[in-house]
Amino acid sequence: MTTHRIISNSAAETGNHIKNETSSKCQMSRSDFLKTLGFALLAESIIFSGCGKFEGDNNDRLKTGQFEVKVKPDRNNRISFQAITKKITIDWGDGKVDTFSPNRINREFIHEYPDQSAQTVSIVTESMTEFFSHYLPIIIGNIGKGNFRELRFGNCFELEKLYCNNKQLNVLDVKNAVASLKILNSQGNLLTSLDVGGASKMTDLFCNSNQLTELNLSSCTALTKLYCQYNQLAELNLSSCTALAELWCNDNQLSTSALNAIFYSLPDRTQDSVGEVFFWENPGTAFCDVSILESKNWMWHKF
Repeated sequence: MTTHRIISNSAAETGNHIKNETSSKCQMSRSDFLKTLGFALLAESIIFSGCGKFEGDNNDRLKTGQFEVKVKPDRNNRISFQAITKKITIDWGDGKVDTFSPNRINREFIHEYPDQSAQTVSIVTESMTEFFSHYLPIIIGNIGKGNFRELRFGNCFELEKLYCNNKQLNVLDVKNAVASLKILNSQGNLLTSLDVGGASKMTDLFCNSNQLTELNLSSCTALTKLYCQYNQLAELNLSSCTALAELWCNDNQLSTSALNAIFYSLPDRTQDSVGEVFFWENPGTAFCDVSILESKNWMWHKF
């Protein structure tokens, strides 16, 4: 696949300077104090918005086709990502706005900042089917410059493939963008929860090597491969995953009862090809009931 590069340079350096002066001798009325506190909180909100605060946000305000990235530029003060989309408008967060019409050709979009200050980048797309910002050093190297902290999607109904692995993500919000999603790779981040409920077309989910304690897979009826190993999961509900054929859930916090519940929820493959499940290094590994798996044509790996 040919990838075209589009580079945007920011010529101006901007900043906000807020100075507060107080005096221990100053006397305030209650109303004056509340007014001052209100202005202080507003100023703090402005600072965090401009510098890319990495928590306490949501994607309810995002429009159809829009998504938002909170990111720190790399050591060369750059951020980048690739996308396959018909049209794209990028607000880089420093006053620079670019609009391109790639016409569904895979392109890399790069922007350079004056320093490594955290940025909030807002992106509006038309008919985006794939998004790439990940790190695969052995295969193709780094696609996507900068350390992503949060990635939130509005209603991206045509998004089919999302690769955002190894980017130091704390938040990945895709609950409004799963209608057409088929492949999601979010492995190697810092996620503590992931909600892909309703992703009825998704076949492959790679969310391993995070810090997940919650994973919502409701209505994921087409899911065939689930890699959720190396997390902190104490339970895993697979009752909706009726097409599942490969499960990696090793190195979690699954008790004996939790593992048995997983085994019972796995689809019966006696009339199909053998399934495989990997579940070593869990608290309940030693005493779980593997006969449940054998009766349903699942090959198991506990060592």
